[in-house]
Amino acid sequence: MAGFLGEKEPVPDNPFDPRHPKDYAILVDFGNTSFDDAWWAPALRAQLCEALLFRTEWHDQVTAPAEPPYKSDDANLAGQHLKTHINELRQAALLRGARQGEILQQASNLAGVWRQFLGAHGSRRPGTAAMVHLCLSLGSTIGMYWKRRFKAPRPAQLYPALMPMVPTPRHPSYPSNHSLQSHLVAHMLATILKDPATGADHGIAEPAIALAKRIARNREIAGVHFRADSEVGADYARSLAGFWKTKLAEAAPADPKTADEYMQVELASIVSDVKKEWAHTKTFQTPDMFKPFTSLPDAIANKIKP
Repeated sequence: MAGFLGEKEPVPDNPFDPRHPKDYAILVDFGNTSFDDAWWAPALRAQLCEALLFRTEWHDQVTAPAEPPYKSDDANLAGQHLKTHINELRQAALLRGARQGEILQQASNLAGVWRQFLGAHGSRRPGTAAMVHLCLSLGSTIGMYWKRRFKAPRPAQLYPALMPMVPTPRHPSYPSNHSLQSHLVAHMLATILKDPATGADHGIAEPAIALAKRIARNREIAGVHFRADSEVGADYARSLAGFWKTKLAEAAPADPKTADEYMQVELASIVSDVKKEWAHTKTFQTPDMFKPFTSLPDAIANKIKP
């Protein structure tokens, strides 16, 4: 083989060359070797069943979002809402320094935030990771549908002095997709893990919803969404999770033949995996129930109170 300058390059010996008179093991268990679910990329596994939920009548059966209040045909009403909403965002901007790290992380990798929070990474809780990606994908597409319907302006379009701390996304403001997607993750997870005997929520449900609220609030602090955008995203996600509840609980056919049946099998498999992955987790006291730590400045301040 000629090298760069035309000289002969030595060809290293290849021990795997088929001309070598030696057999090498092929790890095959005929009839049993397959690609395990845990090996699937969660986002790709989610794609196997998302069309099933998209084909449900979510746009007709779930109550449509109301018109954005700051986009009302009544100029006086819209003006009052805008004044209130923009002043809220001006005040929220004071929190940007404290929230900067998480705002940037949530803007660039929302799936990673949720998978980290739920301990669903690597080979750990692959079903939960797939459910996260399923909700993010569904929420993104459905959110875009309503954004296109309402064509609501972004805060910086109306009040450039907000100077958002992240680039304004190139799609309309209402509803907030970060809010819709995150609340959909939280409510779908809560729906799947609810105790069927007692109706009690699993211990992860409340903190998951709290995280969804914080993610939505961070988009307001960043200056790219109004409060109304966050609220409608949260409300619509709750309705979607309730609407899809029967589909999540639907028994998968034993002998699937159609595409929908295969997708139902996959959805049931993900739901089953989520339940197994959280089956042995227990809930104890929340941090708020423990005696709070009193700092030295607090202790001194308590001593000198009039």
